[in-house]
Amino acid sequence: MKTIKLNGKPVEFLVTAAFDGKYSLELGTSNYIPYVKLAEKALSMFPADMYLFEMKDKNVLQVRSAGYTITKDPNDSILNEKKIILTVSIEMQIDTFWLKLNDYGDKYVGMFMFPSDW
Repeated sequence: MKTIKLNGKPVEFLVTAAFDGKYSLELGTSNYIPYVKLAEKALSMFPADMYLFEMKDKNVLQVRSAGYTITKDPNDSILNEKKIILTVSIEMQIDTFWLKLNDYGDKYVGMFMFPSDW
């Protein structure tokens, strides 16, 4: 998997046990969703520390900002909980989930989770 960078730092993606038990990264499995690809695209379009992934219609997934913008200077970050970043067609119904990014100094770590995992 290729590594994306924000502010010159790599971004590592992790999942909670509950998330890992429900969705797969394996193409061809019945529970596959391209959540890492969607996250990378959202981060490249509008870097933020939190995103909400939710179904808007039967086969329409929407990704929106749910946190602060990621900037080189944290003092320049602004809260944006409404910006729609992506709207994509998806073959299956999915549960709402979040991606939360944290700055660990030398890298960002993004955790995919369900709201109940918080």
